[in-house]
Amino acid sequence: MRAILVTVVLLAVACTAEVKPSELGPSLPVALLSCPAEAHAGEPFAVDGSASRDLDGTFADVRLRVLPGDQELTELSGTFTVAASGIATVSLVVADADGNVAEARCRLMVRGAGGGPGDPSDPSDPSGPEEPGQPVDLNGDFALVAYDRPELQGGALDPARQCATSPQLSLVHLEHDGAQVSLSVEACAMTLPTVQVWFAGLQESTVPDAVVDAVPVIGPITWQLERAETGATFAPPPTALAAAQVLGASLTSATDALPTDAMDERVTDDDNNGEPGVSILSTFGPQNIIVRRVVRALSGIIASSDEIDGTAEGSYRVDTDSSLLSPLGFLVPTGAGLPSTFGMVRADGRGGALDLRGADGALDCVDLRAAFAELQARVPAPALPADCPSF
Repeated sequence: MRAILVTVVLLAVACTAEVKPSELGPSLPVALLSCPAEAHAGEPFAVDGSASRDLDGTFADVRLRVLPGDQELTELSGTFTVAASGIATVSLVVADADGNVAEARCRLMVRGAGGGPGDPSDPSDPSGPEEPGQPVDLNGDFALVAYDRPELQGGALDPARQCATSPQLSLVHLEHDGAQVSLSVEACAMTLPTVQVWFAGLQESTVPDAVVDAVPVIGPITWQLERAETGATFAPPPTALAAAQVLGASLTSATDALPTDAMDERVTDDDNNGEPGVSILSTFGPQNIIVRRVVRALSGIIASSDEIDGTAEGSYRVDTDSSLLSPLGFLVPTGAGLPSTFGMVRADGRGGALDLRGADGALDCVDLRAAFAELQARVPAPALPADCPSF
């Protein structure tokens, strides 16, 4: 029997979600998870997944996990403790004997213990979560973790339709004055999807640092917030984000057709390696010399002075387009982007927030790359469609 993944993502607090058996077929597992609306840092809270069920019998595998903290249980229900204030994500993954998987998630606000540091009632500590309508100060440096979620089809892919989640890392500098925000974005790390190809098996592509460093800094982009407070929308103009995301070519317009010939006068050696376009490494054959276009859009919610919450599905979307210039090689798969997620976390240590600055006291891409795994744990990846194979 082919394994199937079913995911339910709960983006509101104190809620329970159910995947109905009639929607999945009679033999698939069902994940149900209930969480409290909030908890206090350092104090235990209970989550309940006991209503989850496997119509064919008992579950073969159960994983109950909370982030941050990387705590995991092998029971349907349990008790967790989160050390610091912020937003916690609890996930329950269940699997039956045939490998079919179901997942449910919920999120809760973790406040400072007893109204102490990190609690919204303590104005001396702006690092904790804040109630809606509270003023914010967004000045400073943030880590942006965004998940490209392409749906790839056709070509040499086997199966012909595949899905993937590829984390991207950027350094964001914000200047905030009243309702006006100015944003600059520097790419720090880029990943590409792993795919299966009919003639070569699994293919992994690597983006060298030289290519990442060639991505132009976006900004400054300036716009007006609807409100400079928690609960307000944080949405840079999408046209401004898209304009600079062409690698390996100089186009008159971001919507121009990409060059397909290395001799095209629009092709540029952006990674300065003596080859036209930019070079992507692949497990199949030689390096791939390509031109690549990425169009992104994001819209999140201001959770606090230290966090922009983009975990609602559809908060982030990316569409990619590439052309292969080298005579041999494997074209990096492209495709329409599925609705995805992102998160921005303050990383400059201001007001007791996460501090990833190096010994020189400044925050740069080297610092963020070293903490990429930690940042991904703070901003969990979205689930992929249950009916779309991924590798």
